[in-house]
Amino acid sequence: MFEKIERSVLPETAAFAPLDLSRVVAIIPAFNEERNVGSVVLRLRHVLDSVIVVDDGSRDATAEVARLAGAQVITHETNSGYGAAIQTGLAAAQKLEPRAVILMDADGQHRVEDVCDLVRPILEDEADVAVGSRFADDRTQVPRMRRVAQHGLTWLTNVASGVRLTDSQCGMRAFGPDALQALVLSSSSMSAASEMQFLAGDAQLRVCEVPVEIRYFGDVKRSAVSQGIDVLNGIIRLVSQRRPLLFFGVPGLLVLIVGVFLALDVVQTFDRVHVLLVGQLIFAVAFVIVAMLSMFTAVVLNALQGLRSEIRSRK
Repeated sequence: MFEKIERSVLPETAAFAPLDLSRVVAIIPAFNEERNVGSVVLRLRHVLDSVIVVDDGSRDATAEVARLAGAQVITHETNSGYGAAIQTGLAAAQKLEPRAVILMDADGQHRVEDVCDLVRPILEDEADVAVGSRFADDRTQVPRMRRVAQHGLTWLTNVASGVRLTDSQCGMRAFGPDALQALVLSSSSMSAASEMQFLAGDAQLRVCEVPVEIRYFGDVKRSAVSQGIDVLNGIIRLVSQRRPLLFFGVPGLLVLIVGVFLALDVVQTFDRVHVLLVGQLIFAVAFVIVAMLSMFTAVVLNALQGLRSEIRSRK
């Protein structure tokens, strides 16, 4: 899978034939975006027939502006989170039996000009999921701190999910029919993008990346730090649920090694000077007990994970 994904990054200057965008649906999660959502919808409506805006409990005129711009609007009564808005949009899009679905942000950072390149691998049956990447070329000037944080979150998601991307957190992506069936999100937070990577790996979907340009504006509704912490918490939760051997087993093994090392040092010290290091011995025993509990938990949860996967495959 890794080699296929690396080869599937599309060059910016590639020449393509005209693309049929019929039955391609755009989903836009939106929260308090009355200033930007209208222009995003209007520009999308020039190239796509169907645009769905999920108003996630906005306190402004987001829903009204989106509706006037020509979008189908689905409203959450309360703010349920980015992942919940995506899941609502995907469920609504499936009813239209689309050839492909595009996910975009409502704040205007994503360019409509990148839509054709993004959805092309889906429509030409080269991929099930196409993820936009701001790091695949040099068009996007990502602020330094954001770049460091994004690379860190991407590395962690890649290692845990088994699917390799250069930009795991980009909100601009496209999905084919098989992906719509497989991508059933449980996360309601900003970690939904990482969860998609886990689900794509579990379902063995074909994943590719397409270079896109992201535009950064001066004012942001949420700081990069708080958003990064939210995503990190989500990734940790996903790893604990989906990769228990990695989450519990590896730390347990490391703690066991430390405990055994401390115990051996106690034995060697007693053999050499006949002094029993009681405090160190207590720590060694405690480390070994914690390690055994952690590794036992890893084995049990991994067995339950395998059983759940087997039950799902039989349905």
